[in-house]
Amino acid sequence: MSTEEFSQRPSTFFRLLNWFLERFGGSFLSIAVFMAEMVSVPIVAMGFLAIQVNAHFTSDQLTATILWALIMLCLADITIIGLMLSLTRSARERLSRWSQGKPLPGGKVEYDSWRQVTLIWWRYAGSVLLGFFLTTVILNIIQYSDWVRASSDQIVYTFLGNMTSAIIIVLITTPVLEAAVRPALVVLRPETIETRLSGGFGAWGLRAKFQSIIMGLIAVAILLVAPIGYQATNLALIQGINGSELLFDLQWEFIVAGAIMLAVGLLASMVLARQLFKPLYELGNAFNRVEKGDLKLRLNPVPFTAFEETNKLVESFNLMLAQIESSQEGLEKRIADRTDQLRASNDVGKIASTILDPDELITQTVNLIANTFSYYFVAIFLVVDNRWAELKDATGTQGEVLKENHHRLPVADSNMVGAAVIKKEAQIALDVGEGAKVVFNPLLPFTRSEITLPLIVGERIIGVLDVQSSREADFNPDNISTLQGMANQVAIAIENARLFKEMDSALEELRQANRQYVVSSWTDKLKGTRLDYTTGSTVSIVGEDTRNVEIGLNLRDQSIGRISLQTDNEWSPEDQAWVESLATQVAISLENARLIEESQGSALRERISASIVQKLWASTTSIDTILQTAVRELGRALEASEATIELKVEDK
Repeated sequence: MSTEEFSQRPSTFFRLLNWFLERFGGSFLSIAVFMAEMVSVPIVAMGFLAIQVNAHFTSDQLTATILWALIMLCLADITIIGLMLSLTRSARERLSRWSQGKPLPGGKVEYDSWRQVTLIWWRYAGSVLLGFFLTTVILNIIQYSDWVRASSDQIVYTFLGNMTSAIIIVLITTPVLEAAVRPALVVLRPETIETRLSGGFGAWGLRAKFQSIIMGLIAVAILLVAPIGYQATNLALIQGINGSELLFDLQWEFIVAGAIMLAVGLLASMVLARQLFKPLYELGNAFNRVEKGDLKLRLNPVPFTAFEETNKLVESFNLMLAQIESSQEGLEKRIADRTDQLRASNDVGKIASTILDPDELITQTVNLIANTFSYYFVAIFLVVDNRWAELKDATGTQGEVLKENHHRLPVADSNMVGAAVIKKEAQIALDVGEGAKVVFNPLLPFTRSEITLPLIVGERIIGVLDVQSSREADFNPDNISTLQGMANQVAIAIENARLFKEMDSALEELRQANRQYVVSSWTDKLKGTRLDYTTGSTVSIVGEDTRNVEIGLNLRDQSIGRISLQTDNEWSPEDQAWVESLATQVAISLENARLIEESQGSALRERISASIVQKLWASTTSIDTILQTAVRELGRALEASEATIELKVEDK
């Protein structure tokens, strides 16, 4: 991992730490521990001062104690460094590989090294307390020996002073150490945020550190003040020292203890204020920005805070924002997809309501579904004789080839199209490798998922909508619902288009019959007769401004005559429209007149027939009378010059 973020910090001290990391690799952690040990030197010196103030060593005892204390201090430092080296082995090896430019392994090694560095606060604190405890016990044993011959009170003061120094070292140097190893944390930070959050103790660790600092300050105050009070009481009651002199010593002892407590408390408060509460303040500002809708906001982990747990809080904040943003994007995508589905469904509805040609309707529908949802192949099959599902139209060059080959599938459970017809429900194969009913088509080698939806009108299935995708499991419940809705619309539209086509064919036949009737009727009417009428001059007018205009007399799309006009006036479109309208009314009036004449003729014939029949029924006395009456009446009705009636039975 790059340390670019760390290197951008302007602090010279941290740039120096980064240089040490690049230079020494895994040894950098040992250097950081050594730096923390150097910070502890003045703290140890103040501890010896407190011991001397309380224990009142003689010059020989103080010299021997200081000599052995220095030896024990070196032993404690060696113990602390040894423990830290042992507890950070994986981290040091990984840092060495990084400084040498070698690739860093992942997995458990990555996790172990990250955890070792994030727990360095606790491990160093434990090492310091353990190291000082062991060396202080050894020092107390030496004080009890003939080398120092210290009293029991002096031994107790030495133990309390050393442990007070250890607590102060933990309070002061652990934040320094954790800040010093920041470059190593940047390098060792895992790629995944889940791994980064797994190191350390999280929020519990932050609470434990905070409580440890408070308890440490309380312990320092008790360990500094309690021995002073005990010593003063011992001197006053047992040794009988003068009160004014004792009070003077007690004042100075309290001043020294107060100064130590004030210094430790000031340093601890500075650490808490800068390293703990500043990141929380930044998080508060970040939440305000998120509340205003800035989900793109990401906080960089604070590179040099003393508490890694605040970094985990930042990482958790970033993870939360990433999840919220991902959820929002997913929701927006679902809304966009659903909007596209509804738009496509509306488009299919528009096509279904505006296109009355079944072939064009099917073609536009399959292309619309394929283009809107980016499907690999879309086809519509129509059921023929309840035995076959014939391909009516399909998308792409594959569809053209299949149509040319008159592709069809049997209505059987062995294929998805046939199964959709038989079961009257959608058939879905989310993985064609597992779909036993998927028939492999060499023209469609990239099909990975398929759905077939029946086209149902009432209780009758007229066809199947077949949709194939090059993506596995590409049909979710929303897609299926939308496609089924489209299939229902397409089914109704196809049926309506079919009925309209049948009705249009019937109307065309009726119009043709009407035209033939008009032609036949007017042909009979005009047979041997010419019907025309002319008004105006019988002499044709010929001139430059003369215009001959002819308007057809059309009856049921059939011409039965024309109107011819000759004029020298200006002929406008309004005149043309007016005359055409009048010609239409003339044609209708002529047809009405013909029908009236025809009906009158029919009525006359009916009356004559009734009269003849009545006379025949009245002449039933003999055959001759009936024959005479029939021939006489027919000749009279038809105005025939001669009429003959003859009875004759012809042999077969």
